[in-house]
Amino acid sequence: MKFPALFAASLLVSVFASAPVRGQTVALSLAPAALGANYVGHSEFTRGFSFTTTGELAITGLGWYDAGQDGLASSHRVGIWSTGGTLLVDGVVSGADPLSGYFRYTSSLTGSSTLAAGSYFIGGLSTNADATVRLLPASAVTFAPAITWGSSTNNGTVGVFSIPSAVDAATSIGYFGPNFSFAAIPEPSTAALLGGMLCLAVVAMRKMRRR
Repeated sequence: MKFPALFAASLLVSVFASAPVRGQTVALSLAPAALGANYVGHSEFTRGFSFTTTGELAITGLGWYDAGQDGLASSHRVGIWSTGGTLLVDGVVSGADPLSGYFRYTSSLTGSSTLAAGSYFIGGLSTNADATVRLLPASAVTFAPAITWGSSTNNGTVGVFSIPSAVDAATSIGYFGPNFSFAAIPEPSTAALLGGMLCLAVVAMRKMRRR
């Protein structure tokens, strides 16, 4: 193989090698010391929190808190809404779904799994059978760098799955039942750069074949 062909091949390899690998990240993690503040027996409200994303995200899973890491007594519908009230993506988390940390996640989602940078609500329908975490300062929760916590919220309607847009009175306290996992989506400029490099490599290889 001639040097130009070698160059073109190596350029192709460098394009794919330099492409950012986007692994899955969880929106929030709970400190083990905070897990004593569980709350059971609180009617079936949709509880959650508001949050803001700093970039475009691909939602890979929706989760619900498993207090004992030993399964859930009932299934929980979890969803993410726009601030305008549109349900964007939702799924049902059961005790059979895989556990990661103190949350079980479902990857069987309905709706659009892509979130643009902006503000949203996440909520899940709680039950009397399973615990959520309450009386927990937001400082005891670690959020992913791409996520900014807003406030603890609920929908104020028993037994109805709907946007939890009503802010709880104590905004520094969180009812962390729902959670989600995501992968960051590269900026368009990065994707365009990689695409341009790939095109140059392909053109160079075609020229080599014609000689």
